[in-house]
Amino acid sequence: MTAKAQFKSQDFDSTYIHVFREKLQVQVFLGNRSNEIRVYNPDPSKSIIYVPNMPVQFGMGLDHHWLSLEAAVKLRSSTEGNPSKGNSRYFGLGGAVNGRELWFNAQYSFFRGFHVSNPQSIQPNWSTLQASYPLRSDILSNTLSTQLVWSKNYRKFSYLGAIEQREKQVKSAGSLLMGMGLSAIGISADSSMAAGDSVLGFEKDAQIKESGFLVFSPQIGYGYTLVLPANFFFTIMLLPSLNLFTGTTILANNEEIPYRFTGLIGSELRLIIGYDNERTFAGMHIHRQGYSSDPKNRIYLSNNFTTVRFYFGMRFTTPEKLSRFVKSYFGLKKSPK
Repeated sequence: MTAKAQFKSQDFDSTYIHVFREKLQVQVFLGNRSNEIRVYNPDPSKSIIYVPNMPVQFGMGLDHHWLSLEAAVKLRSSTEGNPSKGNSRYFGLGGAVNGRELWFNAQYSFFRGFHVSNPQSIQPNWSTLQASYPLRSDILSNTLSTQLVWSKNYRKFSYLGAIEQREKQVKSAGSLLMGMGLSAIGISADSSMAAGDSVLGFEKDAQIKESGFLVFSPQIGYGYTLVLPANFFFTIMLLPSLNLFTGTTILANNEEIPYRFTGLIGSELRLIIGYDNERTFAGMHIHRQGYSSDPKNRIYLSNNFTTVRFYFGMRFTTPEKLSRFVKSYFGLKKSPK
């Protein structure tokens, strides 16, 4: 079967899966997508953890046939209750090509402005009575991540039903999942991200000013959806990975540290609880992925993303003109019902 055919409608077991590819699907969501950057210290209590001030983000998604698109921004008023954590900027875009056996997604995230979430690591006498957390408005994070996932039991387990709500799992099932990720990661600051005070015990290679990586991530894991009464469901997916880094870190003294396919263990976890009555759907989706530091390989930054999203959506009959355009332009056939 060709790659193009993989992303078109395929056979499935209708006693396990209901599909809605002929429907135009619209969803809105509120949530929090945070980027945690940790600077390694041999004393774990003194590792510095940087996070943005990202209480609430708002987004919207559109889905039709095999294509999904979404965008999200930070609500401007959402930082007013946390002025001590500074001001952060955020923008995100996402898209997916929805096959049943193969699923491809891409996501871009931009963050600027971080604060130290564990201030005692650099200021032992710091307390919540102080006016502000230690702020780093100069730290910037750009990440473009792509992922291709293959589902072995795609005729009975709906990856799309859990992730994109493009289908509905009507009978519990699971599947072996295999994936390949490719990410471009850029993290930069005007000065060292580690405290300059040698008393804190940071090694020279932790005095990082800039890091840029390409990360190749072969994955293998498992996903399972438990169908609950009254149209509710629960999904768990776990995909451990071997992350292969190639890139460069620049230290505060402008020394460069090159990496050539340095390997680190990473993971991706999704927990989803939702409701779907085939006309409307809603739920909560928790997604965490990233990698940890490895001083032996001179990698002193860990970089993790955590997303907590509450979503609500509806499915609509596709306008005839749009439906004809999509089918004629992309050569799609009507999905089985």
